[in-house]
Amino acid sequence: MRNALFISAVLIAIMAAFSWFGFAEIPVPAKIPTHWNVDGEIDGWSGRLFGLLFAPLLGVFLSLLFAIVPYIDPRKDHVEASRSLLYAGWSGTLLLLTATHAAIVLSASGHAPANLPAEVALYGVPAILILVGNFLAKTKSNFFLGVRTPWTLSSERA
Repeated sequence: MRNALFISAVLIAIMAAFSWFGFAEIPVPAKIPTHWNVDGEIDGWSGRLFGLLFAPLLGVFLSLLFAIVPYIDPRKDHVEASRSLLYAGWSGTLLLLTATHAAIVLSASGHAPANLPAEVALYGVPAILILVGNFLAKTKSNFFLGVRTPWTLSSERA
């Protein structure tokens, strides 16, 4: 757990550094692109404050959520046995969030193309699915990780 918390702290610090850079580079009345459509075109904008603070705050929230999962799951021993999936999902999610936030800040400040965040997500999401899929077959049934249907929760074989 200590390693996952350390990795989380480092990634959140990187996001905070990019936000700090964004506050210095992006003018006050500017809007920051925060949503792209399927064609990679910007179709959603946020204010400067929200656009620069949302990702680091979401990173803190997700880290706290991933950290408490082993303590609130009724099958604590199964979550402990599946901790590689927990840590892969935790680290992968925060890494994608950090990369996307960096791309958003760099594109909003004019240091990168406007569609860079969409491309980061385009390649990052499948990479996380591959990473998590590698651990999914090795997990024990629990209420937070993996496939949670009545059949998988009642049978280790399912």
